[in-house]
Amino acid sequence: MARLEAALREARAGLEPGEAEILLAHVLRRPRGWLYAHGDDELAPEDAAGFAALLARRRAGEDVKPVLAEAEQALLSGKR
Repeated sequence: MARLEAALREARAGLEPGEAEILLAHVLRRPRGWLYAHGDDELAPEDAAGFAALLARRRAGEDVKPVLAEAEQALLSGKR
C-alpha cells in the first residue's frame, strides 16, 4: 500500500495545482486539509483504485467538476 503523500506526489505530474488533492480528498471523503495532516497514512487498495480511475479521467482531458459530480452522484445513489 502507498502512503497518501507518496500517492499525491506521483499524481501531481501533469495536473493543475491542487487537482490531485481535490480528487484524493473526494475519494477519501475527507477535507483537503486532512490529507496534509495524514500524509503518512496508508492508502487502502480500494481507495487507490478509485483515485487512479479519477486521475485517468482527468488526464484524458475531463474537467474536474463533472468528474467529481458524477462520482458524487454514484455515491449518493449507492453505486459506489
